[in-house]
Amino acid sequence: AVLYIWRAPGITQTELSEILDLSRMGVTGLIDRMENKGLVSRRDDPNDRRVKRIYLTESTAEFIPMIVAVGSETVDDFFAGIDETSRDVLIDLLQKVKGNGARLLASDADEVQNLKEQRSM
Repeated sequence: AVLYIWRAPGITQTELSEILDLSRMGVTGLIDRMENKGLVSRRDDPNDRRVKRIYLTESTAEFIPMIVAVGSETVDDFFAGIDETSRDVLIDLLQKVKGNGARLLASDADEVQNLKEQRSM
C-alpha cells in the first residue's frame, strides 16, 4: 500500500481498495493502522468533504528507496532461474487466472442478487 500511495499521493481509500483488490472496509482498517503508526495521513478533499485523500508522512517517504530496493531483490529471488520470456508468460497467465476469478465472483454475486430478488417477490 505504501508504494501505491507514494506513486499516487492523495489517492482515495476507494481507489486504493480497487488497486489492492480489497474491500473498502479492509483498506479503511489498513489505513487506520498505518495512520496510528504515523506512516500516512488523511486529508480532506478540497472538492468533496466526504472524501479523504491519503498521503505518506515525511518520515515514511524517506524509506521509499529502501522499500523499492528490498522489493526488487525479493522479486529477483522469487524469479531466480526463470528467464524473462518465461516470467512474462507466467505473469500473463496469472493475470488471466485473476480475471477469471473476478468474473466468477461477479457472476456469483449476480446470482445471489437474483435469488434475493426472486424471494422478495
